[in-house]
Amino acid sequence: EWELELATTLHLPGEPWLLIGVLGVAQLLSGIGALLLRGSPLRWLLLAQLLALLVLPTAVGVVEPEWLLHPFGPLLKNVPLVVGSWLLYRRC
Repeated sequence: EWELELATTLHLPGEPWLLIGVLGVAQLLSGIGALLLRGSPLRWLLLAQLLALLVLPTAVGVVEPEWLLHPFGPLLKNVPLVVGSWLLYRRC
């Protein structure tokens, strides 16, 4: 829900396209996770995951800085995921 709210503050195109874009990004990240479980080229997938975990929250934080201080930490929750992904990447 907060992704849709953020996207509307960015004045992105109309509601149907907005929803499609948010769901598309979610599916992309889910696909990366599924490929990781399948055992596909792990190093490349971990790099893609790290890139997504770093770029998307950074972009959101630049555009809407109040999300960085949100009480439920929607952006800070990615920190342990980045650390875990980096550790897995280093072990490959």
